[in-house]
Amino acid sequence: MFSGLMMNTWITASIVAVIAGLTGFFAVLRGSTFAAHAIPNGAFAGAAGAALLGINVIWGLAVFAVGGALGIGALGRKARHDVVTALALVLMLGLGALFVSVSSQYAEETYSLLFGEVFGVSRGEVLPIAGLGIAAAAAIGLAFRPLMFTSALPEVADARGVSTRKTELYFLVVMALATSMTVPVVGALLMFSLMIGPAAAARSVTARPGVAMALSVVIALATVWLSIALSYRTNWPLGFFVGVAGAVFYLVAQVRKLPAREPPGTAARHKGMRRIIAAITLVFLAAAGCAASTSGAGFAGYKWSVVAIDHGGTETPIPAHYSVYLQFTPNGQFGANEPVNYHGGNYRQTAGGFTTSDVYSSLVGYIGGDPVAWLAQDAISAFRDGARATATVTGNQLTITVAGYMLTCQRDGAQANFPPAKPT
Repeated sequence: MFSGLMMNTWITASIVAVIAGLTGFFAVLRGSTFAAHAIPNGAFAGAAGAALLGINVIWGLAVFAVGGALGIGALGRKARHDVVTALALVLMLGLGALFVSVSSQYAEETYSLLFGEVFGVSRGEVLPIAGLGIAAAAAIGLAFRPLMFTSALPEVADARGVSTRKTELYFLVVMALATSMTVPVVGALLMFSLMIGPAAAARSVTARPGVAMALSVVIALATVWLSIALSYRTNWPLGFFVGVAGAVFYLVAQVRKLPAREPPGTAARHKGMRRIIAAITLVFLAAAGCAASTSGAGFAGYKWSVVAIDHGGTETPIPAHYSVYLQFTPNGQFGANEPVNYHGGNYRQTAGGFTTSDVYSSLVGYIGGDPVAWLAQDAISAFRDGARATATVTGNQLTITVAGYMLTCQRDGAQANFPPAKPT
């Protein structure tokens, strides 16, 4: 759990949790929770555009998130804040739909950006995320006093010459930076829960700003660490645990918030406790339903897109346009695609992996001089008759080691009508 690519997971998730806790505190305090929900969903369009252009999706997320924040802040002067936020959201979602529709390369990354793929964070993504995190933390530290002043006493701040509009625009840009680094980890649809859940729980426990901010960061760290560990052990989606943990922490905070004037045993306190117990029961029923729906998942029955190949200690990212993937049916057939040829055959699961047999290849073309394509072909060709492979599933990531190659794969949905007939 603490070796190889998993270290990228722990480092990235910890950075994201700290920034989400800091930014979420001010989002809750300023009543900007709708913007905290709209900006990451709108920034999804930037990721789609970046993938279409073949560049790092982190930069696409950053450009669209900051652009959306600037638009909300600027147009908010002439319109209601929530209306402008909604208009910015639908505009960016429309652009995202356009980018996805014209790019077949992006389809394999859509799921990860919507729901998060912290187990798929590569070494090349850690540094940009850390850079955005440091920038966001520094921005919050530099403007801490104006942010607190305009959040708690906006009218007084305006009277003292501290512009609430400029401060709001500043904060929206900071939240956009936080969004850009958080979306690849927990996804656009679940980023809201990580940014708002811990902060709301902290605010329910204490009214002291410094304590509440520190507690928000601690709860966010506990949420992602617990979620990663549970996802690693159970193979359930990380986003599920992030949402459940956020809800549980908030409910626990509500227990702390029960009126002190009501002594134990009174009807009011019993009523509040019953509501909390009922909510927690619903959360665990949802967890049980998830377990029932995902039992026996493993690696069989799915298409797995290869996102990186390690050989000789050197890890090489595999861009989506190379279309390198693996497929495994529950009845023992497998398929493997590389830039030129398609391979298939049978497999038998073993303790910790599988063995292959009756392997065939289409042999339809020449691969050229592309070193990445050659690496992908060599790695996929390692699945020959009698090959022994180890396979480890962590969340939506599959790691396969075979003949000196380590393939890191991301789950790309269930497959149908696979494999095709053996070529003649």
